[in-house]
Amino acid sequence: MILNKFKLHSILLLCTLLFFALSIWTAVAQAENQTVPLPVFDGHIHYSHDVWDAISPQDAIRRLREVGVKRAMVSSSSDEGTQRLYQADPAFVVPSLRPYRKRGTIETWMHDETVIPYLKERLKKYRYAAIGELHIDGEQAYLPVMREIIRLAKKYQLVLHVHSDAHAIKFIFEQYPEATILWAHAGFDYAVVVGKMMDK
Repeated sequence: MILNKFKLHSILLLCTLLFFALSIWTAVAQAENQTVPLPVFDGHIHYSHDVWDAISPQDAIRRLREVGVKRAMVSSSSDEGTQRLYQADPAFVVPSLRPYRKRGTIETWMHDETVIPYLKERLKKYRYAAIGELHIDGEQAYLPVMREIIRLAKKYQLVLHVHSDAHAIKFIFEQYPEATILWAHAGFDYAVVVGKMMDK
């Protein structure tokens, strides 16, 4: 997420204190020959149509829990996958609404005006914590479909889960300065670029 400097410093301080406390706890547990699994929140999971027949919702959640995942943000193509997991364990799944109704639209969805009625219908029917993961780059953030998604995120107070370059993140903040953005994979960008974005 992109945070202002004050919030970032506060979070870093909190993380430092938590790390210190966890270190002490781990040392004590190790001294007692106990293992201490670290809790994991996975902020980026897909349960799309191509795996529904292979792995049931219950089995998917069981496997994630077995490896230490405590909660997971899930977005799927189509959203039916997310809903299946959410219905199986609403305490585990944090639902996020992708604009993709099927695979193969990653590079074209932002030009498809039918995406907006679809998202509005899903937002009225189900509860979500985020919109995305969605793929967008640069000035595509100003396209009409993306502008409307930003308005929906603001209206419903949703995180924007964005897979993009740094330019698109900047352009989203220009339209919605109070946005909370989960920057998927940090845009696969260079560390120096990610660092500058975090500083901003």
